[in-house]
Amino acid sequence: MADFLRQRCYRLITKGSIKALLAVATLTLLLNACSAGDGESDSSFVVDVPIAYIQRAVPTDNMGNLSFTDQQDPIAFNPGAAVLVQRRATANVEAKNITASSHPAAAAYSVRDLSGSDDGTKLLFSMRAAEIPNADDIDQPRWNIYEYDLQREVLRRGIDADLIADAAHDISPAFLPDGRIVFSSTRQRGINAIRLDENKPQFPALDENRNAQATLLHVMNDDGTDIQQITYNTSHDLYPSVLDDGRIAFTRMANDQADIYTVNPDGTEVRLLYGSKSHDTGTGTTAVQFLRPRELASGELLVQVTPFDLDHFGSNWFLINTQDYINVDQPITNNVADTSTTQTAMFEQLIPSENEIALSGRYISVHELNDGSQPFLVSWDSCRLNDLSAINSPDVICSENNLANSRYNEGPSNAALWIYDGKDSSQKPLVIPPVGQMISEAIAIEDTTPASYIPPVQGIENWGTLKIRSVYDLDGLDTSAVGLAAIRDPLQTDFNSHRPKFIRISKAVGIPDDDTYDFQVGSAIGRANEMQQILGYVPIEPDGSVTVRVPADVSFKISLLDQQGRRIHRNKHSTWLQLRPGETMECNGCHDSDSINPHGRPDVEAASITAGSQTTGPFANTLPVLSANYGETMAETFERINGLRTLTPDLIYLDDWTDPAVIAPALAINLLYSDLNAIDDPDFFTRIPSNESCLQSWEIRCRITINYEQHIQPIWDKERSSIDPVDNVTVLTHTCTACHNSDNPVLPAGQLDLGDKLSDRQNSQFTSYQELLFPDFEETLAPITNTIINIDTDPVAPDLPGII
Repeated sequence: MADFLRQRCYRLITKGSIKALLAVATLTLLLNACSAGDGESDSSFVVDVPIAYIQRAVPTDNMGNLSFTDQQDPIAFNPGAAVLVQRRATANVEAKNITASSHPAAAAYSVRDLSGSDDGTKLLFSMRAAEIPNADDIDQPRWNIYEYDLQREVLRRGIDADLIADAAHDISPAFLPDGRIVFSSTRQRGINAIRLDENKPQFPALDENRNAQATLLHVMNDDGTDIQQITYNTSHDLYPSVLDDGRIAFTRMANDQADIYTVNPDGTEVRLLYGSKSHDTGTGTTAVQFLRPRELASGELLVQVTPFDLDHFGSNWFLINTQDYINVDQPITNNVADTSTTQTAMFEQLIPSENEIALSGRYISVHELNDGSQPFLVSWDSCRLNDLSAINSPDVICSENNLANSRYNEGPSNAALWIYDGKDSSQKPLVIPPVGQMISEAIAIEDTTPASYIPPVQGIENWGTLKIRSVYDLDGLDTSAVGLAAIRDPLQTDFNSHRPKFIRISKAVGIPDDDTYDFQVGSAIGRANEMQQILGYVPIEPDGSVTVRVPADVSFKISLLDQQGRRIHRNKHSTWLQLRPGETMECNGCHDSDSINPHGRPDVEAASITAGSQTTGPFANTLPVLSANYGETMAETFERINGLRTLTPDLIYLDDWTDPAVIAPALAINLLYSDLNAIDDPDFFTRIPSNESCLQSWEIRCRITINYEQHIQPIWDKERSSIDPVDNVTVLTHTCTACHNSDNPVLPAGQLDLGDKLSDRQNSQFTSYQELLFPDFEETLAPITNTIINIDTDPVAPDLPGII
């Protein structure tokens, strides 16, 4: 009878036959039957490689309630986990608890993120000890990386020195082809090195939601030395895994979504790989996120697809064709056949993306076994219900009728370890944990072909180079109206009319936690829900091209500005970019978020609208000294002859191109922070938003920091005098706020209040700030109905000069 049940469960468990299966016996009895027998094993399921898995107590909070994973809090701690190793992936093989053997109090530990070496001899994971009661956060244990040598059966901490190991949380380790380790960490070592250069305090900045310390990718030697930060994001970079070509695939969280990115081991070429417009691909209306990417033998990417927050364990897992697609319905080129498959559900039964009970059970972790027969190690949790009306309720059979009964709710997890056969969607149990336990992760530690090695970029300076072929290029469309050949010719286009005129490079500013610096969020963080500093400005060449030197190892964004320094509507790069020392980043142009064309992967974008100069010699009607080589943009020609342009603290435009023998050059533009009296009258001044020495010599540590209360509000409060030209005496003194204030009985059109009172809507911000930068409503008394009508009078205003 046991043999009969064992063979039946192999075939039924994942083929949508849960009800039929449970009609034979309860799931617990069936699992026991599946693993019972006379000691013989089904040879078709035996995989002769070591496996490691995490067996843990089902996570609960301090009140005993189930505690579920918040993907946006990657360093959350739930104790009661251990790592077990088996010599092969089959049932009835003894497992060794490698964490308990080295740590006497292992039951109080938590473990996560298993990965193995290419030669199948070493295992990596992260482990953290229990919290210390009543201790300060700085004294609490940290997540540390551990390495287990399978041949020597030795477990050691990756970073030996306590002071260094306990300085931050280290998670998600993976071996690189050269033997080093890539991992995610709150160390933010590169960012803090820059803060040190800026004479600022070092601290672990929070993520974009300000809920947890941002975890970013770092690399280190196998012995824990030479730790270097390689990604610079304002939120989390997680779950690195090495692709066959040597790149690192990882999950990047930004703008409240999680996409798949790639980066080289030295931190160069951070690129979007997949998912930025695919978050509506779940089973319901809740947005799904893309986590834990791993490349399969087929070349597809195995990805966990789940919402950020769930009240259950388990996720959908998809096989994604990233070679042909950048999003679920967005091919990398316009001629990909309609039959191409983008996202394929790995399992026949989709797990609900919403907080619903899954009749088919749920898959918590998935790992490919590389023996060519399509087996996978999976942690699978069956559907189980509890009777709310009964004390110590036994498991209730999962059925559609019972799911619809309000007296039943979902029971706690008891996920077991299985081998899943991808050929016929069958599976066999390997390890069934006791009640109250679950298996949360499992991997095979196999001898596989090493990934390719990508040598590092040799950069001796702390600068990178940004190259844009033309800002008039919008997803392969020319937006210059007259064409690039005409817009770069001063006889055909007046260079004074060029718009945009400048690029502004802005740097992200890390936000500390309350223990580091306790400030009112509303008063320090602007409308964009982030803090930035200006790194500088650079003029745009007549053909829209740009080459400029940018500080390395900072998160930066690009904005296009007009002649008066105002950001042009919508032309704001919403994704943080980065450059490593010596790296050159090249892009064709700009992007419209509504475009159907792919963007973010240079290898798949539409071709550039400009082929550069089609002759050797000067561009039409420009100075002969600026002689172009074939194919060069104007920026590339200027760089080759005059050197790379650098950022400046001021908006300065000089017509470097027009041949005065042909036509008069365009007017110069000089918008200088150091000459703020040019704003209005000779006596006007406000605080210079930078160090004065930087305005004399702009270098890598210089920043422009504009604080609204110090630099903008004084403009509205400034007393301005009118002088009688005959008698040369003051006849009128006024301010902007004298008229534009809520106490004025004759408020100007638009009801614009420029006062410095704290806003009723946000009591930590000035009313003028709210009025200018947030939607507002005018209240008027309707003459017939005598009712108050709200009229939207000042939707979000464009940028003030120089303001982010």
